[in-house]
Amino acid sequence: EAEETLRPLGEIAPRRAESRIEYAIVLLALGRSKEAANELRQALQLEETNWVTHLHLGWALLKDEPDEAEKHFTRALELEERKAVQAHLSLARLAHARGMRQEAIRHLEAYLALAQNAPDADAVRRLLAQLRK
Repeated sequence: EAEETLRPLGEIAPRRAESRIEYAIVLLALGRSKEAANELRQALQLEETNWVTHLHLGWALLKDEPDEAEKHFTRALELEERKAVQAHLSLARLAHARGMRQEAIRHLEAYLALAQNAPDADAVRRLLAQLRK
């Protein structure tokens, strides 16, 4: 239902990134990552400095294009680290998958420094403790 409502917004307001971002978030929730990535890439052409777009594009690309996802997570953090703090978790995941334990630890520590009271902070602390062993 949300998809049907938001899909036409890109046509109604083709020069506004927000409508594409909102539609892409719905597509991501529906598991349609490739379509979401296309919408988010178009949104970036309209507004490259939107941290939300970079964060969600990173998530959309995480499975199929991890190197590209990493660039977008990094850019989201450059633009607005406090608000894009979850990018640190995704970057930690990528680093860990590549066998870069210290890099993963660095990102988990950065996440906790900014989001020490987040709902998932305890789980992140446990993961961090495991990686430090």
